[in-house]
Amino acid sequence: MEILLTGFTAFLTQEWIETAFPNDHVLTTCAKGEALSDTQIKTVTLESRQLLDQLAETYQFDRVVYFSEYLLPHGDQEGELDRLRRVLQSCREREVELLYLSGPEAAFAPSTGKTLLANAAEELCFHYARTSKLQVKVFRLPYLYAVSASGADQFARLFEQMPAGTVQMDEQAAQPLLALCAEELADLVARVFDTWTPEPERIWRQADEQNVFGGDSGCLPLSDDGAFCPR
Repeated sequence: MEILLTGFTAFLTQEWIETAFPNDHVLTTCAKGEALSDTQIKTVTLESRQLLDQLAETYQFDRVVYFSEYLLPHGDQEGELDRLRRVLQSCREREVELLYLSGPEAAFAPSTGKTLLANAAEELCFHYARTSKLQVKVFRLPYLYAVSASGADQFARLFEQMPAGTVQMDEQAAQPLLALCAEELADLVARVFDTWTPEPERIWRQADEQNVFGGDSGCLPLSDDGAFCPR
């Protein structure tokens, strides 16, 4: 199968791709100035809006995974809806299986402006599922962190501070903090596609499930001698 991985792809590694899509031909895109750290991955930099349409026409993708900026705490969500819309638009004429990986902000209460935007992105996916040939599933996940050097900056800074016994976070003490290791996500994505059905669907990954840690930013244990502590 032809696979497109797009959106926030900076944390991807060759091992991740081989776990999620072991027998497929995979193309990964990144934004200009955000090259992947794993140079083994075949990557195309999206320098123009037209390039995405050209890729979709050339490769005739069977499956698309869109990694949302909402998978990161304090991610750069500016332009996220427009980038997502362009991906959906480029695939609308074919029965492409599109998996949108959303973050936890869409479920935060009380809602904020970011909550509304995160929900709008999910609803945009379902709109295309209703009005085009696209098959869509939204997978709402905790924030992602990676143990590799390509991990999100927000979490990378936390791990760098762990030897001191405490780490500082730019969060309120009561702010929920849910996180999933990016390496574990590869297995989850493979299972979603293994059981794919044409119907639009929203899938949840809860904090109390295996491989997800959760709590609040006030005190989240990491080890016997360390804890997350707010600034």
